[in-house]
Amino acid sequence: MSFTQKVVQLKLLSATFEMVSMKKLTLYNACRAKIDTQLSELQSAIDKVQESIVGEENSTSGNKFETARAMGQEELDRLNRTINNAIRERNILSQISPEKECSTAQLGAVITTNKKMMYLCVGIGKIEVDGQTVFAISAISPIARSLMGLGVGEEVVFAGKKEKILAIH
Repeated sequence: MSFTQKVVQLKLLSATFEMVSMKKLTLYNACRAKIDTQLSELQSAIDKVQESIVGEENSTSGNKFETARAMGQEELDRLNRTINNAIRERNILSQISPEKECSTAQLGAVITTNKKMMYLCVGIGKIEVDGQTVFAISAISPIARSLMGLGVGEEVVFAGKKEKILAIH
């Protein structure tokens, strides 16, 4: 292991200890806030599309009306699918107890490898909390499936790259 790799490992270990003090509750709340913001934005978009469909009924006639209505309905269907997915993610997140301490990779665990920090919850992506970058990943994602059940000191190979688990909280 090169000096640079050792420095990176030490920085990640330091970040892990900071993460423990940050508490999973803060991370959980950040994920919850992100989903709630998404839901709010999606609802606003749905409301606008519905208003636009009603507006088209009053301002156009014939084929223009049918085309505009069909396009509006397609957009409404897409937004409804997206909001349903966000609601499903919020429900999954609400089943996680941020106070639960984890000793293996499982739903609700914060996992630190020699390359990154991950929170096994729902697929939100990169989250910045208290100056820390954490990747909120879905328990059904390929990397999560590779991690499930592993403990500290074990290695996981994902996308051809090996990562060592340094800590689990």
